[in-house]
Amino acid sequence: MASSTAYWCTSAAAQESGEQRTYVLGGCFVATAEAAMEWLCARLTEIAEQLDPPALATVTGWVHHPGRYAEGVTGLRAGRSVSVDILQDEVCYTVGIRTVRGAASVPAPEPALTGRHRDRSVRPHG
Repeated sequence: MASSTAYWCTSAAAQESGEQRTYVLGGCFVATAEAAMEWLCARLTEIAEQLDPPALATVTGWVHHPGRYAEGVTGLRAGRSVSVDILQDEVCYTVGIRTVRGAASVPAPEPALTGRHRDRSVRPHG
């Protein structure tokens, strides 16, 4: 059986001070790098629309930057992760994609994890 590649897409909100908790906002597996980038752009926009106006302008600029989509797809296919942070009011919203190699098939989507959380220190993405 030939192995395949899938992409794990996630979004989370992390407090930058105080208890430094991370709240998982959702996640899903998708089968293609293109679908992963589409999910990332849509999720970034959804989050930014709920924040102060500068966040939406910044995200819109990122999403519509010439070549950003193609650059993300190329990176994902090469096994690199894509991650974007939005910082507002001491909360860091992170939307990211990770390549999962060797998956026999893409698992069925899981229900959104809204309301669940886990403790962790905020770490920079690289």
